Amino acid sequence: MMYKLIIVGGGFGGLVLANRLLDKGFKDFLLLERNDRLGKKILVTGNGRCNLTNVDVSVSRYHGDNAAFCASALERFGSSELITFFAELGLVVTEEGGRFYPLSRSAASVLDCLRLRIDGAPLPDGKKLCECESKVVDIRYENGRYMLTAENGKKYQAENVVLAFGGKSGANLGTDGSGFLLAEKLGYTVTKLTPSLVQLKTSDFSKSLSGVKHKACVTLYDGDRFIATEDGDFLFVDGGVSGNAVFELSSRLSLTSRPQIKIDFIPNMTREELSSALMKKVKHFGFLPAEKLLVGYVHSALSAWIASRCGVKGIQISELTASQLSDVIACVKNCRAKIDGAFDFKASQVTHGGVSTKEVDEVTFSGKKSKGLYIVGEALDVDGDCGGFNLQWAFSSAMAAAENFI
Repeated sequence: MMYKLIIVGGGFGGLVLANRLLDKGFKDFLLLERNDRLGKKILVTGNGRCNLTNVDVSVSRYHGDNAAFCASALERFGSSELITFFAELGLVVTEEGGRFYPLSRSAASVLDCLRLRIDGAPLPDGKKLCECESKVVDIRYENGRYMLTAENGKKYQAENVVLAFGGKSGANLGTDGSGFLLAEKLGYTVTKLTPSLVQLKTSDFSKSLSGVKHKACVTLYDGDRFIATEDGDFLFVDGGVSGNAVFELSSRLSLTSRPQIKIDFIPNMTREELSSALMKKVKHFGFLPAEKLLVGYVHSALSAWIASRCGVKGIQISELTASQLSDVIACVKNCRAKIDGAFDFKASQVTHGGVSTKEVDEVTFSGKKSKGLYIVGEALDVDGDCGGFNLQWAFSSAMAAAENFI
């Protein structure tokens, strides 16, 4: 069967696009999804709560060889447009700390609103709007039409195609990076793919700290060159560090060749304030070992590790010299760790890199190398910070692409 449009990928972006087309009365399309059901990856976003967007949507929250590429789509289809879109689908959203979630706090609510008309609504003549378990493995442009072949052997034809596949993060959910091969088959350049919003590797912390979570200010450097700083959760994991502060910085890791981080474990106190507070502990708890000096300020395991790192383990608090106290404070406020890279794609939330934005029109999202091809969402070399920015990008780009058919 010949379609006016085939959408490759039934994730967030593909489903937004399909719903937008239906809103405008356009039904001559087919959505192809490789998994056995639509939107599987949506269910795990935002730790299952689905952080849809953010009050601070701006180009500065996005990354890629040319992050400014996303400006037009974000301006036309920003957070307010996303909220209105979902309200019309029957989903109520609520704000929490600048982030927007479904009122139910359940990603399943978002998926239900997006998929019900696509795989559940009755259509005349038994026509379907989507086919699952249809992984597209080949695509060609011949005689003014696109010829697509699925892994199961089925073949499809369309005048237009939208590539809305995910990146390389979350292979267990169907986003293993194979979608980029389709773009390459049509002559498009795919930039280097690296994990983003991911834990960072380091061997500078003890395994005894694994699982310890702390609010901190974390700064990324390339050698001594400042890259970025983030406040938030900092979590020690086996072989590295995690938490939303680390996730945010991981998106800038590609800007470094000698990455290291600086952690301030008590950012709401100056060195002088911390020194004054610790002198009181020396006065009242001098009989305790130095491993207990920071208990009450940081996790007890972290307090013990800092004492060990500063070489004062086993020394009574009352016997600490001024120089030793200064070393402890320096470790609290300026703890340095060398970064050995990022964890792999399996651990990452999004993919940094994708189809080069130099080869795609920033307004229409049409490919510049082939007529009737459109590329949206994570398939492009654009990725956002943690906090709803990546779903917002998928929405904005999908809405912009839909304008070509309505």
